[in-house]
Amino acid sequence: MNKPETSYVFDPNWAEALRRYIRSEKAKSGLTYDDISEKLNAVYGINQSPANLKSKITRANFGAQLFLQIMLVMDNQKIDLLALHDLYLSIAKHKSE
Repeated sequence: MNKPETSYVFDPNWAEALRRYIRSEKAKSGLTYDDISEKLNAVYGINQSPANLKSKITRANFGAQLFLQIMLVMDNQKIDLLALHDLYLSIAKHKSE
């Protein structure tokens, strides 16, 4: 019997890279989780409590849409994919040592 295809693969190194990237961008923006929550609601009609956002970011448990919306409300219009990839490689290398 063939295994069913999975549509989602969890990689803890990517999760850590995303968590660090969002936290770094949040620090640069000067916004709090309260601010991000309010902006998500005002701009996109998304109701995410500050505590829920913090939890999702801490666990890196969010979809691409929410990631992009968070970046946009933090006024980050250019996601540095190379920096994100380098962060991933650094984490993976550190964990393998």
